Amino acid sequence: MAPQAPDPETSAPVDSALSAAPPSARLRLDLAPGTVDLSPGQVIAGSWRLVYVAGQGAGGVTWRATRIADEQDVALKVVFRRGVDGVRLGNLLREAAFLCELRHPNIVRYLGVIDLPETPGTWLVTEWVGGGELGEWVERFGPATPVVATMLLLQLTDALEFLHERGILHRDVKPGNVLVRLSDSGPPHLLLADFGI
Repeated sequence: MAPQAPDPETSAPVDSALSAAPPSARLRLDLAPGTVDLSPGQVIAGSWRLVYVAGQGAGGVTWRATRIADEQDVALKVVFRRGVDGVRLGNLLREAAFLCELRHPNIVRYLGVIDLPETPGTWLVTEWVGGGELGEWVERFGPATPVVATMLLLQLTDALEFLHERGILHRDVKPGNVLVRLSDSGPPHLLLADFGI
């Protein structure tokens, strides 16, 4: 069964952010057992509407999406099923469910996990952080002052300490997995994301 496109009679229009979507906004995935089209406006699991592709890597694709119930922005990361055996998939689902229980101001909040056989993988639902990755922030604004750099480092180490106290290893700490929430009244707020699952 192919993923369903939204019903034009009952679906709200796609977020205006679609106009800023990169050319990769329509994604065609050639994965066994066939080809799957994912495109802006498509509804996943009856709850989330895809807006645009926000990032792509070897193991998956992250979409900016909207939760239909309340129009809240979320990130939907599809972790490709290709090459993932049943044991690895089970581990991924358990790990994602565990991450949904974590609450820390410097860790991206995991909201849920969805395994849909008719789509190319397992979907991780997280809060949307619109400021981009730390590396992009540095490119855009230049190096941080020593005071701001220290504040950012303290945020990151606080998140890692929280995880390590619970026996959790992130496994993939790098600027691309540290997201930035911009603030009008102070330094940026860092959130650790993408736990390597």
